[in-house]
Amino acid sequence: MTKLIQICQKNSSKINTIIRNQERLETALNDQKNQISEIMSILDAQRDTEAETKGTKGGKSKGEEKDEFYSVNIYDFIIYNSFISF
Repeated sequence: MTKLIQICQKNSSKINTIIRNQERLETALNDQKNQISEIMSILDAQRDTEAETKGTKGGKSKGEEKDEFYSVNIYDFIIYNSFISF
């Protein structure tokens, strides 16, 4: 009976450790999500100001397609690096 109680206590401590680690991971993910949102809003604002200064000539130009390409790749790069850091 005492062995059973010891096993239960060990399992309980392991579960508590897992729960604490999960909470830390969730807070880190939320922080990174907020940072990504801030960076994306900055990139969107920069893209808008660049589009206003360039002006459009009846449709998309090559420059605008490149801006979209790079902004998507930057977003993917940020997400990829955030997952690698864990």
